[in-house]
Amino acid sequence: MLTFTPLKKSHEQTLKDWFSNDELGMKFLPTYAKPEDYTKLIDFKKRHFWIVSQENTAIGFFDLEIESTDKCYIAFYIAQQFRGKGLGEQLLKQALQLTEIQNIKIVEAGVEVENESSIALLKKFDFIYSYTDEDAMLMYQKNCTSAFPNN
Repeated sequence: MLTFTPLKKSHEQTLKDWFSNDELGMKFLPTYAKPEDYTKLIDFKKRHFWIVSQENTAIGFFDLEIESTDKCYIAFYIAQQFRGKGLGEQLLKQALQLTEIQNIKIVEAGVEVENESSIALLKKFDFIYSYTDEDAMLMYQKNCTSAFPNN
């Protein structure tokens, strides 16, 4: 079981440590390179951000931006040293059950075309390719009107 803790200013150093040595992760999530820039965006009404831990060790994050009851956007990250252990699957499964996301009809996630691991994970959770955005991100959507029957 993973633990989701709302982002605090004290988490910035953990994020900086993760990103400073993660060339692959920063290739896929360059907007997260400066934690101090986006911690200001989190308002916990429409934008949520959790540090995800396993047994009191921070292993990644989950970012949720709620556009409306019809749609939200998600992003997630597993720190380099924890990849390849099934934690991404566990994180996404638990994240999709968060109360903040339960009544949203469409969950959307953007992923770079080269990020084969994330694409495979999204497909495993019934996300379907929808379109390519203006930044060449592949956008995958999950229709959640049936209350996440496969999770």
